[in-house]
Amino acid sequence: MAGRNLSRDEERDQLRPAFLKDREGNNIPPGFTGKIIAINGEIATVRNDDSGETYEIPLKFLQKKEIEIGRQVRSIRRIVFFDLKGTLIQLSQNGSSKCLPKMAELLYSLTERGWKVLIISRYAPDSIRNLLKESNLNFEYYSSNDSSKGAVINGILKNASYDECVFVDDKPDNLDAVLKTCKDKVRIIGFAGSNKYMPQISTWCKEHKIEFAISPEILWKKLR
Repeated sequence: MAGRNLSRDEERDQLRPAFLKDREGNNIPPGFTGKIIAINGEIATVRNDDSGETYEIPLKFLQKKEIEIGRQVRSIRRIVFFDLKGTLIQLSQNGSSKCLPKMAELLYSLTERGWKVLIISRYAPDSIRNLLKESNLNFEYYSSNDSSKGAVINGILKNASYDECVFVDDKPDNLDAVLKTCKDKVRIIGFAGSNKYMPQISTWCKEHKIEFAISPEILWKKLR
């Protein structure tokens, strides 16, 4: 089926990153809120609600509904939770770990686009820390060894507001638990990862109408 061409406004909304950027390309931190005080050509001047500082933001980073003098502008807040073993890293027989191909690049690219990346695993905190260090991954992490991953995610979401929350895991049981606990608060993506749970993970996602990524490239397209 041939797809229709996107309008300029639709393209703008799809391409808009989590970070707003000023005209020099510098990131404006998540949580930023401000008001448009002037529009000159393709540039909007926005005053920070908290500090009073002004930013010149290209219109391509704004949604159509935001482009109006006096309108409120804010940066999008997005968070993604990644499972550890089988999703990001693979363990050898001697217990050492290594990052799965292209996953480190994917994680750091997400942070550059404004995503908050959190690792969530059933391992004890010390084990998670060591595995991440061995795999050269420097990210915040949570242990769910005393509760379900869904309960941990719900606890985090109670203390912070996000426009989008995503959970990525390679194990059907984990996806099912988060789906039942978090319901529509979390966007769930099944991921082939190390292929340990293939084809079960693919079948489960199809049966439950959950997104599935067979590769890091497909996962990146779903998250970007």
